[in-house]
Amino acid sequence: MLDELRILGDTPFDNIGEKDPLGYDEFVDSFVDIILNSKEATPFTIGIQGEWGVGKTTVMKRLQERLKEKECLTIWFNPWKYAEKEEVWRGLIKTVFDEFSSDTIEKILSEKKEILIKIVDTITKKLGLGETISELRDIFRLDTRFINEFESIMEEMITRHLEEKEKDLLVIFIDDLDRCRPECAIRILEAIKLYLCVPKCAFVIGFNRDVVDKGIETIYGKDSNINGTDYIKKIMQLPFKIPKPGKKEIAKYTKNCINKTGAKDIFSENGRIKIEYIKIIVQGTDSNPREIKRFLNSFVLLHNIKQEKMGRTYDPKKMIFLLLIQLRWNDLFRLIDKDGNLMILLHEYVRGDKRSREKLKDKLNPILENKDFLKFSRDNIPDFEDINELEKYLEHFMVPKIEKEPITEEEWINLLLTNVEEFNRLRLKKKLVFIDLRSAYLRGADLSDVNLRKANLRNANLKKANLVKANLVKANLVKANLVGAILSDADLSDADLCEADLRRAILVRANFSEANLRVANLVGANLTEANLWGANLREADLTDADLKEADLTDADLEGATLEDIKEWKNVRKFENTILIDVKELSEDDLEYAKKRGAILSKKTAKGES
Repeated sequence: MLDELRILGDTPFDNIGEKDPLGYDEFVDSFVDIILNSKEATPFTIGIQGEWGVGKTTVMKRLQERLKEKECLTIWFNPWKYAEKEEVWRGLIKTVFDEFSSDTIEKILSEKKEILIKIVDTITKKLGLGETISELRDIFRLDTRFINEFESIMEEMITRHLEEKEKDLLVIFIDDLDRCRPECAIRILEAIKLYLCVPKCAFVIGFNRDVVDKGIETIYGKDSNINGTDYIKKIMQLPFKIPKPGKKEIAKYTKNCINKTGAKDIFSENGRIKIEYIKIIVQGTDSNPREIKRFLNSFVLLHNIKQEKMGRTYDPKKMIFLLLIQLRWNDLFRLIDKDGNLMILLHEYVRGDKRSREKLKDKLNPILENKDFLKFSRDNIPDFEDINELEKYLEHFMVPKIEKEPITEEEWINLLLTNVEEFNRLRLKKKLVFIDLRSAYLRGADLSDVNLRKANLRNANLKKANLVKANLVKANLVKANLVGAILSDADLSDADLCEADLRRAILVRANFSEANLRVANLVGANLTEANLWGANLREADLTDADLKEADLTDADLEGATLEDIKEWKNVRKFENTILIDVKELSEDDLEYAKKRGAILSKKTAKGES
C-alpha cells in the first residue's frame, strides 16, 4: 500500500542495544580498550577519517555510549553550528566550559582571581573586581601570550570536574568537520593544540582528509610547505581510516534499509528481495551507507508520486539503474535526459564487440571518459525496448527536464520534490536570499541537506518530511505542519515556528537557538541533545517530549505545558531558563531546575532581591 512506504532518517546507529548493521563494533571495541589503557598518555587525539556518509558519526556515537558505561565523561561538539555566529574555536571552549559545575567555577575564580582579572582586564579593559561566570567567558578572546595561564586553569577545572563526578578521563568528541568551511576545521584543530591539550583529556575527531587539505591551503596558501599529511601527524596521535563495509555487511544493511522503507515487495521476486537489485544499489552508491539511504528515499518518493501514471507495470531494475545515474552521475544523467539515444548507443557499446565499440566511441564522449560510470553500465545496464520506453521512464520516474530555470512557486516546489541538489545549486546561482514557499505541499519529501535559509514556509505541509541537516536559519515556519518530520542535526536558529505543529517530530541535536516556538505543539517530540539556547517556548506544549541532554540555557518556557516530560533530570543546562507559571510540572522537578539556575518567578527574573 502507498501509505506503508516511508523514508529513512539520517541518524547514526548509536544505540548500543541495537544490532551493529555494518560490522563497526569491532573498531569501537578496539578504541575503548586503547582509550582506557592510555589514560596516563593524555592528552592525545584519535582521528577517525572517512568520506562523507561512510559512517564516522555511527562509530563515534557508539564509542561515546560505550565510554559512558566506563569511568569516562564525554562531551559532544558540532562545530558547524558555530561557523556563522562566532569564532568556531571559542564555541569549542565554551562547550567544554559549560560542562563545569558552578561550584567548580567559583572555586577556580576565588583561587585564580588575580590571573583571571589580568587576562580578562588586559583584553577587555573594562572589567573590575565583580567578575561573574558570564564575564569569565570573555576569556575566550584570549591573546596567545595568555595560553599558558589559560591552559593551567583549564587543567585544574577538568581535574576538579572529574573528581566531582568520580571519573578518570574526559573524552571530547568533535564531529561534522566536513560540514564546516575548511578554514574553520583547521581553527578547531589548532584550538585543541593551543587551549585544551591538558592531562586527563582525550579527543576523538571525525574528519575528511580533503577538508583538512583545503583548510591548510586557504589559511597558509598554495605555496606553503605545510601539507595535510604532516599536519595530521602533528595533531593526531592515532589516525584511523574507516574502510568500506564488507560485501556481506553492506548487502545486509541494504536489505534492512529496504525493509524499513516498506518497499520490500517492490524489490522482491517470490517473496524474497532480489540479490541482483542489492548488487546494483551497492555498486551504484559505491557502498556508501548514507548514499544507500538517499537512493531508497528518492525511490520511495518517486514511486509514491508516479506509480498511478504507470501502474505496477514498470521494471524495478530499469528504475533503479536510471535513478542511481541521476543521483551519482548527475551531469551524465542530464546528457541522457536531453538525448535518450545516448542510452541506446551505450547499450550497444557495452554489449557489442570490439569493432562496434570503435564505431560508437566518438558519439558517446564524454560518457566514456568516466570509468566508474562505464563499469557500472557494463555490469548493470538493462535492455530498453526502444527510445520510447526509455523516455517513458525518464518522464515518469526521473527529474523533469529543466528547460528553463524555475520562476514560479510551483516550479520551485516541483524541483524541491525531485532534486534537492539542483534546488540548492539554482538558488545559489540566482542569489535568492528570500524564497516564498508558503502553503507548499511537501509531505513526506526527502529534503535532507536542503538550503531553506530565510524561506517563507508559513502554513507549509512538511508532515513526515526528511529534513536531516537542513538549513532553516531564519525561516518562517509559522503554523507549519511538521508532524513526524525528521529534523535531526537541522539548523533552525532564529527561525519562526510560532504555532507550528511538531508532534512526534525527531529533533535530535537540532539547533533552535533564538528560535520562536511560542504556542508550538511539541507533544511527543524527541529533543535529545537539542540546542534551545534563548528559544521562546512560551505557552508551548511539550507533553511527553524527550529532553535528554537538551540545552535550555536562557530559554523562555513561561506558561508552557510540561506534562509527563521525559528525562527532565537529564536536561543538560537550566542556566537562566525561565519556568514561570509552567503547567503540569511537579514541585520536585521545579526545585531541581531552580538549583541548576532556572528562574521560577517574575521577581527573580527582574533581578530583584
